[in-house]
Amino acid sequence: MDTVYEAVRMLKGKVPIFLNPAPALRKDEEILRGVDYFTPNEN
Repeated sequence: MDTVYEAVRMLKGKVPIFLNPAPALRKDEEILRGVDYFTPNEN
């Protein structure tokens, strides 16, 4: 997940960011603020 977090930090505000948190993702408010679209699994 470190790679995902770094990508969000680098691209925040530059391109739309979609995050699918599967498998389980620790909730990090800083990262979630950088995400434009959050697509959690509904199951």
